[in-house]
Amino acid sequence: MEQTSSMQIKKVKYSENAGKISVEFSKTADGHTAEYSGTFDEQAEPAFYSTLDKLLDPVLQILAFNPKEFEDRIHPYGVTYKYGKDGTMSAIISSKLDVNETQIAINTPIRSCKTENTEESASYFNEDTVKVLQTLQQLTENYLQGKRAQMSLFEGQNEQPDEERDEDPFRDDPKGNIVNIGKVTANNMQSPTQA
Repeated sequence: MEQTSSMQIKKVKYSENAGKISVEFSKTADGHTAEYSGTFDEQAEPAFYSTLDKLLDPVLQILAFNPKEFEDRIHPYGVTYKYGKDGTMSAIISSKLDVNETQIAINTPIRSCKTENTEESASYFNEDTVKVLQTLQQLTENYLQGKRAQMSLFEGQNEQPDEERDEDPFRDDPKGNIVNIGKVTANNMQSPTQA
């Protein structure tokens, strides 16, 4: 019997002061749904935070705030997702607004993702916002599946271009020298002396 499983993110919040990520999600396996929530202190991959930052423009637009006055004072920190029976996603974007020496939480009204059969309306997200919300969902799922910031701690260091990596580092050149070991080349490698 084949097992099927799916995850649905319901809420994700990042508390910058506490350095924690809170997630509520449901997981369906073989027709049975379980609800989960958790708060995590491990940092997510950098794309998670930059994706949250990309929600600033939609917040300004939806709440009709003047970008010049508010773009430095509003900080998106979370999204609450809702799903219709047909799978259509709706969302509320939560942000913090700097007021004097404190911050207050503000939320956008709930907006839906436009489907093919719906007309343009202020109650729908534009395509760019939908892409950001979907990206945040995917990054949150990745986080829950273990893709965290420390996973990429050593990525990119000492990486070679693909064409070098695919070559056999132990191939022999016509002179009998081993070539392409890291940055060592046949020109700067000395042949061992034979006893």
